Amino acid sequence: METYHSETRRSTGNTVYEIEVTPGLEFVAADEVKEALQSARITLGRGFLRVQGNFHFSRMSGLRTAQSVYVVVLFAIPRPRALLGEQHFRRLKAQIEWITTQSEAVFRTFHVDAAGDDTPVMQRLKQQIAAQTGLEHDDEQGDLKLRIIPARSGDGWEVLIRTTSRPLSTRWWRQHNFQGALNAAVASAMLRLSGARRDESVINLACGSGTLAIERALLNPSAPTIALDNDEHILKLTAAHRAAIGTAGAHVILLRADLRALPFANASLNRLVSDLPFGQSVGTHAENRSLYPAILKEAGRVSVQGAVFVLITHEVRLMDDVLKAQNIWNCRQQIMITLRGLHPRIYVLERS
Repeated sequence: METYHSETRRSTGNTVYEIEVTPGLEFVAADEVKEALQSARITLGRGFLRVQGNFHFSRMSGLRTAQSVYVVVLFAIPRPRALLGEQHFRRLKAQIEWITTQSEAVFRTFHVDAAGDDTPVMQRLKQQIAAQTGLEHDDEQGDLKLRIIPARSGDGWEVLIRTTSRPLSTRWWRQHNFQGALNAAVASAMLRLSGARRDESVINLACGSGTLAIERALLNPSAPTIALDNDEHILKLTAAHRAAIGTAGAHVILLRADLRALPFANASLNRLVSDLPFGQSVGTHAENRSLYPAILKEAGRVSVQGAVFVLITHEVRLMDDVLKAQNIWNCRQQIMITLRGLHPRIYVLERS
Protein backbone atom coordinates (compact mmCIF):
# COMPACT_ATOMS: atom_id res chain seq x y z
CA MET A 1 0.00 0.00 0.00
CA GLU A 2 1.21 3.52 -0.83
CA THR A 3 1.17 5.90 2.12
CA TYR A 4 0.63 9.65 2.23
CA HIS A 5 2.25 11.07 5.41
CA SER A 6 3.53 8.73 8.08
CA GLU A 7 0.95 6.19 9.22
CA THR A 8 0.57 4.48 12.57
CA ARG A 9 -1.77 1.58 13.15
CA ARG A 10 -3.93 3.54 15.54
CA SER A 11 -3.30 6.51 17.80
CA THR A 12 -5.07 7.71 20.91
CA GLY A 13 -8.02 9.91 19.94
CA ASN A 14 -7.78 8.90 16.27
CA THR A 15 -10.23 6.86 14.24
CA VAL A 16 -9.33 4.70 11.26
CA TYR A 17 -11.68 4.79 8.28
CA GLU A 18 -11.72 2.82 5.06
CA ILE A 19 -12.96 4.58 1.98
CA GLU A 20 -14.08 2.23 -0.76
CA VAL A 21 -13.13 3.67 -4.14
CA THR A 22 -13.17 2.56 -7.75
CA PRO A 23 -10.12 0.36 -8.39
CA GLY A 24 -7.76 2.42 -10.55
CA LEU A 25 -8.95 5.78 -9.23
CA GLU A 26 -7.37 5.61 -5.77
CA PHE A 27 -5.04 8.54 -6.47
CA VAL A 28 -7.92 10.77 -7.57
CA ALA A 29 -9.91 9.96 -4.43
CA ALA A 30 -6.83 10.54 -2.27
CA ASP A 31 -6.45 14.04 -3.69
CA GLU A 32 -10.07 14.82 -2.81
CA VAL A 33 -9.61 13.47 0.73
CA LYS A 34 -6.46 15.56 1.20
CA GLU A 35 -8.39 18.68 0.19
CA ALA A 36 -11.27 17.89 2.56
CA LEU A 37 -9.22 16.56 5.50
CA GLN A 38 -5.82 18.22 5.37
CA SER A 39 -4.56 16.64 8.58
CA ALA A 40 -5.56 13.08 7.66
CA ARG A 41 -3.06 10.28 7.17
CA ILE A 42 -3.94 8.46 3.97
CA THR A 43 -2.82 5.02 2.82
CA LEU A 44 -3.69 3.74 -0.63
CA GLY A 45 -4.62 0.13 -1.38
CA ARG A 46 -6.25 -1.50 -4.37
CA GLY A 47 -9.84 -0.25 -4.35
CA PHE A 48 -9.63 1.51 -0.99
CA LEU A 49 -8.03 4.25 1.07
CA ARG A 50 -7.23 3.99 4.74
CA VAL A 51 -7.75 7.38 6.40
CA GLN A 52 -6.71 8.08 9.97
CA GLY A 53 -7.38 11.19 12.01
CA ASN A 54 -9.19 12.84 14.86
CA PHE A 55 -12.39 13.80 13.05
CA HIS A 56 -16.01 12.67 12.84
CA PHE A 57 -17.16 10.46 9.98
CA SER A 58 -19.72 13.08 8.93
CA ARG A 59 -16.88 15.12 7.45
CA MET A 60 -16.51 12.49 4.73
CA SER A 61 -20.17 12.36 3.73
CA GLY A 62 -19.58 14.92 0.97
CA LEU A 63 -16.81 13.03 -0.81
CA ARG A 64 -17.79 12.79 -4.47
CA THR A 65 -15.22 10.20 -5.64
CA ALA A 66 -15.88 7.71 -2.82
CA GLN A 67 -18.13 4.68 -3.20
CA SER A 68 -18.62 4.17 0.57
CA VAL A 69 -17.03 5.11 3.90
CA TYR A 70 -16.52 2.63 6.75
CA VAL A 71 -15.30 2.89 10.32
CA VAL A 72 -12.58 0.31 10.91
CA VAL A 73 -12.65 -1.62 14.21
CA LEU A 74 -9.61 -3.80 14.80
CA PHE A 75 -9.98 -6.88 17.02
CA ALA A 76 -6.92 -8.76 18.27
CA ILE A 77 -8.54 -12.13 17.74
CA PRO A 78 -7.44 -15.29 15.89
CA ARG A 79 -10.78 -15.83 14.13
CA PRO A 80 -14.24 -14.17 13.86
CA ARG A 81 -15.74 -16.65 16.34
CA ALA A 82 -14.16 -14.58 19.11
CA LEU A 83 -16.46 -11.65 18.25
CA LEU A 84 -19.16 -13.55 20.14
CA GLY A 85 -17.21 -13.16 23.37
CA GLU A 86 -18.62 -10.65 25.85
CA GLN A 87 -15.74 -8.13 25.73
CA HIS A 88 -15.37 -8.08 21.95
CA PHE A 89 -19.08 -8.05 21.25
CA ARG A 90 -19.60 -5.18 23.70
CA ARG A 91 -17.04 -3.17 21.77
CA LEU A 92 -18.63 -4.05 18.43
CA LYS A 93 -22.06 -3.06 19.71
CA ALA A 94 -20.71 0.28 20.98
CA GLN A 95 -19.29 1.07 17.53
CA ILE A 96 -22.56 0.15 15.83
CA GLU A 97 -24.51 2.36 18.21
CA TRP A 98 -22.06 5.22 17.74
CA ILE A 99 -22.75 5.19 14.00
CA THR A 100 -26.50 4.61 14.17
CA THR A 101 -27.04 7.38 16.72
CA GLN A 102 -24.71 10.01 15.24
CA SER A 103 -25.37 9.53 11.54
CA GLU A 104 -28.02 11.53 9.72
CA ALA A 105 -29.16 8.31 8.07
CA VAL A 106 -31.90 6.08 9.46
CA PHE A 107 -30.88 2.48 10.11
CA ARG A 108 -33.55 -0.19 10.51
CA THR A 109 -31.81 -3.24 9.07
CA PHE A 110 -28.28 -4.59 8.80
CA HIS A 111 -26.31 -6.89 6.52
CA VAL A 112 -23.08 -8.80 7.17
CA ASP A 113 -20.61 -9.35 4.34
CA ALA A 114 -18.05 -11.98 5.32
CA ALA A 115 -16.48 -15.15 4.04
CA GLY A 116 -18.57 -18.07 5.28
CA ASP A 117 -21.46 -15.82 6.29
CA ASP A 118 -23.77 -18.85 6.26
CA THR A 119 -21.74 -20.74 8.87
CA PRO A 120 -23.17 -21.37 12.36
CA VAL A 121 -20.73 -18.81 13.83
CA MET A 122 -21.90 -16.06 11.49
CA GLN A 123 -25.53 -16.98 12.01
CA ARG A 124 -25.05 -16.64 15.78
CA LEU A 125 -23.30 -13.31 15.31
CA LYS A 126 -26.16 -11.97 13.20
CA GLN A 127 -28.70 -13.14 15.77
CA GLN A 128 -26.74 -11.50 18.57
CA ILE A 129 -26.43 -8.19 16.70
CA ALA A 130 -30.15 -8.20 15.99
CA ALA A 131 -31.04 -8.98 19.61
CA GLN A 132 -28.66 -6.39 21.10
CA THR A 133 -29.15 -3.48 18.67
CA GLY A 134 -32.80 -3.80 17.64
CA LEU A 135 -31.80 -3.86 13.97
CA GLU A 136 -33.42 -6.47 11.73
CA HIS A 137 -31.11 -8.67 9.68
CA ASP A 138 -31.53 -8.45 5.89
CA ASP A 139 -29.80 -11.17 3.86
CA GLU A 140 -29.76 -9.10 0.68
CA GLN A 141 -29.10 -5.44 1.50
CA GLY A 142 -29.37 -3.91 4.93
CA ASP A 143 -29.17 -0.25 5.86
CA LEU A 144 -26.15 -0.86 8.09
CA LYS A 145 -23.47 -2.83 6.27
CA LEU A 146 -20.77 -4.68 8.19
CA ARG A 147 -17.78 -6.27 6.48
CA ILE A 148 -15.61 -8.75 8.40
CA ILE A 149 -12.13 -9.15 6.92
CA PRO A 150 -8.64 -10.21 7.99
CA ALA A 151 -6.65 -7.21 9.19
CA ARG A 152 -5.15 -5.27 6.29
CA SER A 153 -1.78 -5.42 8.02
CA GLY A 154 -0.63 -7.41 11.04
CA ASP A 155 -2.67 -9.97 12.93
CA GLY A 156 -6.30 -9.95 13.93
CA TRP A 157 -9.60 -9.27 12.22
CA GLU A 158 -11.36 -6.05 11.30
CA VAL A 159 -15.03 -5.17 11.24
CA LEU A 160 -15.80 -2.40 8.77
CA ILE A 161 -19.05 -0.57 9.52
CA ARG A 162 -20.50 1.63 6.80
CA THR A 163 -21.34 5.12 8.02
CA THR A 164 -24.30 5.67 5.67
CA SER A 165 -27.40 3.64 4.95
CA ARG A 166 -26.58 3.56 1.23
CA PRO A 167 -23.31 3.89 -0.69
CA LEU A 168 -22.18 7.49 -1.17
CA SER A 169 -22.12 6.84 -4.92
CA THR A 170 -25.89 6.21 -4.84
CA ARG A 171 -26.93 9.77 -5.59
CA TRP A 172 -30.13 11.26 -4.25
CA TRP A 173 -30.81 13.11 -7.50
CA ARG A 174 -31.03 9.99 -9.67
CA GLN A 175 -34.68 9.66 -10.66
CA HIS A 176 -34.22 7.05 -13.39
CA ASN A 177 -32.06 3.92 -13.35
CA PHE A 178 -30.96 4.16 -16.96
CA GLN A 179 -29.24 0.95 -18.10
CA GLY A 180 -25.55 1.62 -18.57
CA ALA A 181 -25.61 4.89 -16.61
CA LEU A 182 -22.16 5.98 -15.44
CA ASN A 183 -21.32 5.48 -11.77
CA ALA A 184 -21.48 8.91 -10.14
CA ALA A 185 -18.21 8.54 -8.23
CA VAL A 186 -16.42 7.69 -11.48
CA ALA A 187 -18.04 10.71 -13.14
CA SER A 188 -16.75 12.97 -10.37
CA ALA A 189 -13.26 11.51 -10.77
CA MET A 190 -13.37 12.18 -14.51
CA LEU A 191 -14.33 15.79 -13.89
CA ARG A 192 -11.38 16.20 -11.54
CA LEU A 193 -9.11 14.69 -14.19
CA SER A 194 -10.37 17.27 -16.71
CA GLY A 195 -8.83 20.06 -14.63
CA ALA A 196 -11.80 22.32 -15.32
CA ARG A 197 -11.71 25.58 -13.37
CA ARG A 198 -14.68 26.54 -11.24
CA ASP A 199 -15.81 29.18 -13.75
CA GLU A 200 -15.08 27.14 -16.88
CA SER A 201 -17.71 25.68 -19.18
CA VAL A 202 -17.76 21.90 -19.56
CA ILE A 203 -19.27 20.12 -22.56
CA ASN A 204 -20.69 16.64 -21.94
CA LEU A 205 -20.84 14.77 -25.25
CA ALA A 206 -23.11 11.71 -25.49
CA CYS A 207 -24.49 12.69 -22.08
CA GLY A 208 -26.74 9.67 -21.56
CA SER A 209 -28.88 10.20 -18.46
CA GLY A 210 -26.66 13.12 -17.45
CA THR A 211 -24.40 11.78 -14.70
CA LEU A 212 -21.37 13.82 -15.76
CA ALA A 213 -23.41 16.98 -16.32
CA ILE A 214 -25.26 16.74 -13.00
CA GLU A 215 -22.10 16.02 -11.04
CA ARG A 216 -20.43 19.03 -12.63
CA ALA A 217 -23.42 21.24 -11.81
CA LEU A 218 -23.36 20.16 -8.17
CA LEU A 219 -19.64 20.89 -7.94
CA ASN A 220 -19.88 24.28 -9.67
CA PRO A 221 -23.49 25.47 -9.96
CA SER A 222 -22.56 28.86 -11.45
CA ALA A 223 -20.50 27.47 -14.35
CA PRO A 224 -22.27 26.58 -17.61
CA THR A 225 -22.51 22.86 -18.37
CA ILE A 226 -23.78 21.76 -21.77
CA ALA A 227 -25.16 18.21 -22.01
CA LEU A 228 -25.54 16.99 -25.56
CA ASP A 229 -27.07 13.85 -27.06
CA ASN A 230 -28.99 12.93 -30.20
CA ASP A 231 -31.63 10.83 -28.38
CA GLU A 232 -34.66 12.80 -27.24
CA HIS A 233 -35.72 10.15 -24.71
CA ILE A 234 -32.30 10.21 -23.06
CA LEU A 235 -32.34 14.00 -22.86
CA LYS A 236 -35.67 13.77 -21.01
CA LEU A 237 -33.96 11.63 -18.37
CA THR A 238 -31.22 14.23 -18.05
CA ALA A 239 -33.86 16.94 -17.76
CA ALA A 240 -35.50 15.05 -14.89
CA HIS A 241 -32.17 14.79 -13.09
CA ARG A 242 -31.51 18.48 -13.70
CA ALA A 243 -34.90 19.31 -12.17
CA ALA A 244 -34.09 17.13 -9.15
CA ILE A 245 -31.08 19.26 -8.17
CA GLY A 246 -33.11 22.46 -8.19
CA THR A 247 -31.28 25.77 -8.54
CA ALA A 248 -27.93 23.97 -8.88
CA GLY A 249 -29.08 22.93 -12.35
CA ALA A 250 -29.88 26.45 -13.51
CA HIS A 251 -26.82 26.57 -15.77
CA VAL A 252 -27.15 23.06 -17.23
CA ILE A 253 -28.07 23.43 -20.89
CA LEU A 254 -29.48 20.46 -22.81
CA LEU A 255 -28.95 20.19 -26.55
CA ARG A 256 -30.14 17.60 -29.02
CA ALA A 257 -27.51 17.34 -31.72
CA ASP A 258 -25.59 14.93 -33.92
CA LEU A 259 -22.24 14.08 -32.34
CA ARG A 260 -20.76 14.13 -35.84
CA ALA A 261 -21.85 17.74 -36.40
CA LEU A 262 -21.58 19.64 -33.14
CA PRO A 263 -23.31 23.05 -32.91
CA PHE A 264 -20.16 24.90 -31.85
CA ALA A 265 -17.71 27.14 -33.66
CA ASN A 266 -14.23 26.01 -34.58
CA ALA A 267 -11.68 26.18 -31.73
CA SER A 268 -14.21 27.37 -29.15
CA LEU A 269 -14.11 24.77 -26.33
CA ASN A 270 -11.62 24.01 -23.54
CA ARG A 271 -13.08 21.12 -21.53
CA LEU A 272 -15.02 18.12 -22.81
CA VAL A 273 -16.12 14.90 -21.10
CA SER A 274 -17.95 11.85 -22.36
CA ASP A 275 -19.19 8.42 -21.32
CA LEU A 276 -19.00 6.81 -24.75
CA PRO A 277 -21.28 3.87 -25.63
CA PHE A 278 -19.63 0.67 -24.46
CA GLY A 279 -21.24 -1.36 -27.22
CA GLN A 280 -23.06 -3.53 -24.67
CA SER A 281 -26.03 -2.01 -22.81
CA VAL A 282 -25.81 1.04 -25.08
CA GLY A 283 -24.79 0.96 -28.73
CA THR A 284 -23.05 -1.80 -30.68
CA HIS A 285 -19.46 -2.48 -31.64
CA ALA A 286 -20.34 -2.02 -35.31
CA GLU A 287 -21.80 1.43 -34.61
CA ASN A 288 -18.84 2.40 -32.45
CA ARG A 289 -16.35 1.63 -35.23
CA SER A 290 -17.66 4.61 -37.15
CA LEU A 291 -18.82 6.69 -34.16
CA TYR A 292 -15.54 6.83 -32.20
CA PRO A 293 -13.33 8.31 -34.95
CA ALA A 294 -16.10 10.73 -35.92
CA ILE A 295 -16.46 12.00 -32.33
CA LEU A 296 -12.71 12.53 -31.92
CA LYS A 297 -12.51 14.37 -35.22
CA GLU A 298 -15.50 16.61 -34.49
CA ALA A 299 -14.42 17.24 -30.89
CA GLY A 300 -11.04 18.24 -32.29
CA ARG A 301 -12.66 20.74 -34.65
CA VAL A 302 -14.48 22.59 -31.87
CA SER A 303 -11.59 22.48 -29.35
CA VAL A 304 -8.79 24.97 -28.88
CA GLN A 305 -5.18 23.88 -28.80
CA GLY A 306 -4.45 22.45 -25.34
CA ALA A 307 -8.10 21.60 -24.67
CA VAL A 308 -8.71 18.52 -22.51
CA PHE A 309 -11.14 15.74 -23.41
CA VAL A 310 -11.75 13.07 -20.75
CA LEU A 311 -13.69 10.03 -21.89
CA ILE A 312 -14.45 6.52 -20.69
CA THR A 313 -15.07 3.42 -22.77
CA HIS A 314 -14.94 -0.34 -22.57
CA GLU A 315 -14.01 -0.51 -26.26
CA VAL A 316 -10.33 -0.23 -25.36
CA ARG A 317 -8.86 -1.88 -28.44
CA LEU A 318 -11.05 0.20 -30.72
CA MET A 319 -10.17 3.44 -28.98
CA ASP A 320 -6.45 2.61 -29.04
CA ASP A 321 -6.66 1.98 -32.78
CA VAL A 322 -8.60 5.19 -33.38
CA LEU A 323 -6.08 7.24 -31.40
CA LYS A 324 -3.16 5.76 -33.34
CA ALA A 325 -4.82 6.62 -36.64
CA GLN A 326 -5.27 10.34 -35.90
CA ASN A 327 -3.06 13.30 -34.98
CA ILE A 328 -5.60 15.65 -33.44
CA TRP A 329 -5.46 14.38 -29.86
CA ASN A 330 -2.49 13.39 -27.73
CA CYS A 331 -3.18 10.80 -25.05
CA ARG A 332 -1.89 12.29 -21.81
CA GLN A 333 -3.09 9.53 -19.49
CA GLN A 334 -4.86 6.16 -19.58
CA ILE A 335 -6.44 4.70 -16.46
CA MET A 336 -7.89 1.20 -16.40
CA ILE A 337 -10.59 0.86 -13.76
CA THR A 338 -12.81 -1.94 -12.49
CA LEU A 339 -16.51 -1.18 -12.67
CA ARG A 340 -19.39 -3.63 -12.26
CA GLY A 341 -17.18 -6.54 -13.33
CA LEU A 342 -15.93 -4.70 -16.42
CA HIS A 343 -12.54 -3.08 -17.01
CA PRO A 344 -13.19 0.13 -18.94
CA ARG A 345 -10.49 2.71 -19.47
CA ILE A 346 -10.49 6.44 -18.86
CA TYR A 347 -8.55 8.45 -21.45
CA VAL A 348 -7.30 11.96 -20.74
CA LEU A 349 -6.68 13.56 -24.13
CA GLU A 350 -5.10 16.90 -24.98
CA ARG A 351 -5.74 18.80 -28.22
CA SER A 352 -2.54 19.07 -30.23
